[in-house]
Amino acid sequence: MLTALQQANPAPASDRDTWVYLGEYDEQKHKFRNPPTFSATSPPSAGSTIVSTQDVYKRSVKPYKDDKGNWQLGAIKGVLPKGTSVTVLEAARIEGENQYDYNSWLKVQPEQ
Repeated sequence: MLTALQQANPAPASDRDTWVYLGEYDEQKHKFRNPPTFSATSPPSAGSTIVSTQDVYKRSVKPYKDDKGNWQLGAIKGVLPKGTSVTVLEAARIEGENQYDYNSWLKVQPEQ
């Protein structure tokens, strides 16, 4: 019975399951279209430490396509305040407005 309850009510996501939006990156020009939400000049790799330059929503999952092929954002889990240092655990490239751009999303863990 415990297993059934755990499946019906999964444990709350930890900070290790936090996804944040970094910005739209132009691969052709090698820069962000607008100032990114973190101290980065290009999408960082796993293991990098970056600092938020503004308040950023923490989301449960990276953007995904639903059954109808529409993009959906993960549920908001809170806000990562400006000035918070995080470690990048994973990076995701989500399609952008054209073939040269993509939306950079990061799975992060706030530093203690």
